[in-house]
Amino acid sequence: MDKTTQGKGLLSRRSFLTWSAALGGATALAGSFVACAPSKEAPVGQGGGLKAEEGEWKPALCRNMSGCGSDCANFALVKDGVVVRMKTDDRYEDSRDNPQRRGCHRGLAHRQRVYGAERLKYPMKRKNWNPGGVNHNGHLRGRDEWERISWDEALELTASELKRIVGAYGNKAIYSQCQVLNHVGGAVDLFGTTSTGDSILAEKLFRGDLPQSPGIDRFLTRKNAKLIVLWGKNTAFTSATTAFYRHQLIRQDSGAKIYSVAPDYNNSAVALGAIWVPVRPGTDSALLLGMAYHMIENNLQDQDFLDRCCVGFDADHMPEGAPVEENFKDYVLGTYDGTPKTPEWASEICGTDPKQIRELATDMATIKPCLFDISSQAMWRTSNGRGSGHAAHTIGWMTGNVGIEGGCVGGLAGYRSLGEDAASWIYPGQSPDPRISNPVFPKSAVWGGYGYDDPFDTTITAIAYSETADAILNKEFTAPSRGKVPIDLRCIVNIVNFGLGNNFINSTSGTVKSVEAYRTLEFVVCHDISLSAKSKYADIVFPDTFAWEEEGYVFPTLGAPTNVLYWMEKIIEPPFECKTSRYLERELARKLGVDPDDVHPFSDKQLFFDQVAGAIYLSPEKQQMVPLVTITQEDIDSYGVKGTPQEGIIGFRETLDQGGYVLHREPGDFYEMASQANTSAAFRADPEGNPLSTKSGKLEIYCSELKRVFEAFMFEDDVQCSPRYRKTFDSYEDSFIDWENKVKGPYPIQIVTPHSIRGTHTCLNDLPWLRRAHPREFVMNPLDAQARGLKTGDTVLISSRFGKILRNLAVTESVMPGVAQVWHGSWDDFDEEGIDRGGCSNTLIGARPMGYGSQAYNSTLVEVEKWNGEPLPADYTWPARIPLKEGE
Repeated sequence: MDKTTQGKGLLSRRSFLTWSAALGGATALAGSFVACAPSKEAPVGQGGGLKAEEGEWKPALCRNMSGCGSDCANFALVKDGVVVRMKTDDRYEDSRDNPQRRGCHRGLAHRQRVYGAERLKYPMKRKNWNPGGVNHNGHLRGRDEWERISWDEALELTASELKRIVGAYGNKAIYSQCQVLNHVGGAVDLFGTTSTGDSILAEKLFRGDLPQSPGIDRFLTRKNAKLIVLWGKNTAFTSATTAFYRHQLIRQDSGAKIYSVAPDYNNSAVALGAIWVPVRPGTDSALLLGMAYHMIENNLQDQDFLDRCCVGFDADHMPEGAPVEENFKDYVLGTYDGTPKTPEWASEICGTDPKQIRELATDMATIKPCLFDISSQAMWRTSNGRGSGHAAHTIGWMTGNVGIEGGCVGGLAGYRSLGEDAASWIYPGQSPDPRISNPVFPKSAVWGGYGYDDPFDTTITAIAYSETADAILNKEFTAPSRGKVPIDLRCIVNIVNFGLGNNFINSTSGTVKSVEAYRTLEFVVCHDISLSAKSKYADIVFPDTFAWEEEGYVFPTLGAPTNVLYWMEKIIEPPFECKTSRYLERELARKLGVDPDDVHPFSDKQLFFDQVAGAIYLSPEKQQMVPLVTITQEDIDSYGVKGTPQEGIIGFRETLDQGGYVLHREPGDFYEMASQANTSAAFRADPEGNPLSTKSGKLEIYCSELKRVFEAFMFEDDVQCSPRYRKTFDSYEDSFIDWENKVKGPYPIQIVTPHSIRGTHTCLNDLPWLRRAHPREFVMNPLDAQARGLKTGDTVLISSRFGKILRNLAVTESVMPGVAQVWHGSWDDFDEEGIDRGGCSNTLIGARPMGYGSQAYNSTLVEVEKWNGEPLPADYTWPARIPLKEGE
């Protein structure tokens, strides 16, 4: 037995049997399905460290909150060091205004992720990979066998390959977000987004720092809303618990009329009794322009708000120096281009009935307050996403629903929509761990280049997510402000996961090309919890830990306004030889000749303690931010850390047992009053006295910065300053070979790739429980199915210009004719013919960067036909991906 298998990481026979029992004996049976039974041990109002008859309940966060945003609280019943049962929030009495943070099936299914058959146990080496860069047999990546190696051997191989590659090609031959490499010259990083299109940067330019609502809790003011418009949003799937529950309460309490604008009549629309406004993918801006025409034609717009608070609506309110003929109103009326953007004009493109366009426009302009929820990123993830997003905000501003109670024109910063506060009143402490700058990309953030917004800095080397495969294959990339620049990537180091997946191959458009690119590299190393796509194509794989197995974990939300914090202590020990990313980075640092304390100088326990102890909240009594958690010297000594005693409102042990803290809200409370000092209401009342961070200080319907900044990224050369409809790649019009006579071409079906209730992005895709709960069928309209002789249950081959996948079919009238759904999140599984049996949506989508490296997941055309081979079995019955056989 290798020495590295000894100690805490080794699972004893007794523990293994307990582990197997935790899943009903299904540890090695990937096809088994065992429901997670609700707990009966803990009474309402108690949880956390509450002792059960057998075992102990401990906070067990759902680490996928970054993708869903519901902020759920889950607890695990731990017996003999094994999680045997899960339950959700019961820490306080449930109420309508402060509901318990109940988790969904995804959070409860983490037990199978931790104890499932596909869990990686040991470091592994791809069998036919050889170090040195010559005989790496890259063509076998993704289909090679694996062999077990020790941690020391895996670290030694990784360090020696990194040294060799840097010595031969320089640091720019490595792509990585690994902190260790920043100590030895850095590495190439990525920028752009995988989820949000151009919205983060575009909204910053045309709406600035305008709050999403009048500054009062959007949920507590729900009774003020008379109209709710959900644009491309399906909260029942994406945020299935607290956030959607609050949508339901809004409908019950306000009696508001609700519209759902989307290509499908989704679950949220059904549950809310919403009026469905169907719109084809990528044509949102056409629909919005048709609505604008109706408003202008009937003088329904809030002209006072537009005149005082916006620039660019009409010729009299254009920014200084801007071409007068580019004002929004004249474009809509067709004054200069001769094409009025009437509802009839829009209907031919977007598929929405002209009568319904007028009805929606009239209601939005006349029924106030209106919650215009455009927080979904679906329309931004199209080839004309930036234009649609800008148009949606413009329509919202035309209605004047800014700065009024119950009104909202919401974008990314409000992606939780109606679920949380308009401001954050509670924050965790900062991690004291140092993060030195990456010499190759000094401005990169922890999450790659999501925050990168300076295309005029020519000193950095960073590649857009959606261009990475082309950069590897073509040995050049598009550098902002410079154009094509040579690059010679030889290695990918993907060992910092943050527990959130980071599945580059399956989460980025162009999966077929990404696989091809990976197979040309000399070395790929990965840290993973199971053999997902990112590790399947690696050469060295280290076994990762799950959040429950780490010393402590703090989960602040992604910068969105909130009134809740979550944290948890270690629940169970890591199994087998699984180690944390921080451990891996420290040990790799040693092999690279770097002092581990320079990379991670603090213990995991100290980091966790500092973030909990450093948490602050806005005190109603002191009217300033003060410590949240009371820390005593006994807490510090017993926890074995350094710290200073302090007074807060909840004890250290109490908050750990509860798994965080919820700042309960009531209508008319202190936070409601505090929020009104710097809000959209203040901007509305006096825009000159409360200017925004935009160039003009106002909301910009005409935004010259959009053109200046986005064109500097070099992916587009015709960026529009104000909302326009543009026919871009794989548009609805492109589905025809003869538009005038409406003759369809070889790929006549538009697809959308919505997030499913099965997982979060690609996370949890390997769990049979969730696979059975949501099989991710290919969804299409009966008219399209009948034309092809297809029916529900058929296995179908879906083909695009970029790849082919197999899926089982579900036929339903809930999706528009000419549109189909391919659920996002499935892992690729290519057969010998290059057909993806796993059904990865990005296999069908080409890597075509736009804006600042954004991706058009919802702009792809396909054809569908019945599969003549063996029917595709339900994927919950598929064999588990177990890379090492028993005993290896």
